[in-house]
Amino acid sequence: MQVVDGTGSATATVSVEQTAPKTNDLDIQHTVAAPVPRPTTTVKAWVRGSNGSLLIPEVDDPQFLVPGLSAKAPVAVCISGGGFRATALALGWLRGLHHMGLLDKVRYLSTISGSSWMGAALCFQKDAAAVKDFLGTYLPPEQCTPEALQNVGVTGKSYAKAVADAQPLCRIIQGWITSNWKEQAQILTGQIKPPHEVAGIWTSAIAHAFLEPFGLHDVNTSTVRVPGTKIATEVADRAAKVGRAGNIYDANVKDLPFLIIGQAVILPKADIKFYPFEWTPLYGGCPVPYKDVTPKLGAGWVETLGLNAELVTKQDDTATGETKVEVRPMGPASLGEATGISSAYHSTKFVDFIPDIMDNFQSLLGFHKAQYFDMQDWNTQDVLLTDGGAYDLYGIYPALRRRVPNIMVFNCNGLSFKTMADFSSDKDLPGLFGCCSDEENKQRQVFQSAGFDKLFNAIQKKMKAGEAPIHVEQYQVLANDHLDIKGGWEVRIMWIMNERMKKWETQLPDATRSMIPD
Repeated sequence: MQVVDGTGSATATVSVEQTAPKTNDLDIQHTVAAPVPRPTTTVKAWVRGSNGSLLIPEVDDPQFLVPGLSAKAPVAVCISGGGFRATALALGWLRGLHHMGLLDKVRYLSTISGSSWMGAALCFQKDAAAVKDFLGTYLPPEQCTPEALQNVGVTGKSYAKAVADAQPLCRIIQGWITSNWKEQAQILTGQIKPPHEVAGIWTSAIAHAFLEPFGLHDVNTSTVRVPGTKIATEVADRAAKVGRAGNIYDANVKDLPFLIIGQAVILPKADIKFYPFEWTPLYGGCPVPYKDVTPKLGAGWVETLGLNAELVTKQDDTATGETKVEVRPMGPASLGEATGISSAYHSTKFVDFIPDIMDNFQSLLGFHKAQYFDMQDWNTQDVLLTDGGAYDLYGIYPALRRRVPNIMVFNCNGLSFKTMADFSSDKDLPGLFGCCSDEENKQRQVFQSAGFDKLFNAIQKKMKAGEAPIHVEQYQVLANDHLDIKGGWEVRIMWIMNERMKKWETQLPDATRSMIPD
């Protein structure tokens, strides 16, 4: 008997050689491969209590407490999705906060879709010097010459350089061309299931474009941790048991905010298609209990090391709001995978057209499937994960769940807000104020409707004056059961819109200003 230990996330295999009876004086050897289950590890899970409360590990759990986080300003920066536009805007806005000496004082950074490319790469920069190089130098408008704007920094240090060089679509097409088309045909026709073991084409392309320049691109055999937490010292050994210690990336919460990457669960055949899912350097999961869907979802978190894993056993002590579970990781749950999922906008479009065969297209089109166990019946199911913008384009709901009293919302919309129709073109913004259809209001509303007109009028006034499209307002938070937002408290929000600012433009050099369309 020969025992071959598995490495990475591969399955260990025991090869047993059995000698058959002699036939015609020939010795015929039969080799039978018996698969051995993947290795398991123990991780922590946090379960919603009977009173509806759910612990926030980075501030509530002594083992996962992030040193210094509670001392930071109670502010969340939330940057909307929007692909390359969002990632470029995020760079400029966060560069500005850094230039003003404010970025390291912010408690949370909540990112969605394209802004998660930026957030993921930024929040794992090793120290303050690396953060400075990554963000680049702020230029006042009079210094923004065409020549100066061409200087995007050095490969491996500057995010502007990474964005300038990024060609994820080319890599996706290359992935399709080099695919095993026989296997893809079998998947499409339902003859075989898509593989869990490795990241798909989309994730690999996104990680290569935006994370590889900074050495953060191991999507299949890596995990993450937060230095300074007590649990950080245990991550490497447990990750090694399950093939997730190829690289361990450290989140920098000393010089940067605590990162939240917004994702969504897709239930293609349900009346409501998209449900919240959060990924952080410490934990992830669906924080809201959904009992009337198949499969059930929520409500709670599991350590990041235990995401995309099959539940093996759990300790029967969930009444305390936390428990230990033994899990068998079945594929990647890395920083790169989280970033790819968060920006998988294409799968949100297919759900309306091919809901019955989404699973079959998962591998070919780069849809993301994961093993997920709910915390109601504690059953493991395959679920599809996608772009968090499908239910929360602004990344604001994680901040509201944590009752952060001050929020900066950066809007990456690509339309100019000349009319109310333009302002309402993205349903997520009016949805926050209950200014959509009844069903969308039920899913999204957290502020009184009157606030939407007031916000539009305030931004219009700033635009006409050529000033920065910024408005600050205090809101009474309304309860939203669908997203588990508790009501009855106040939040102060600064809205920063992607709009023209004539007073700033007049300060640009003539050569630069002439390049801006009227």
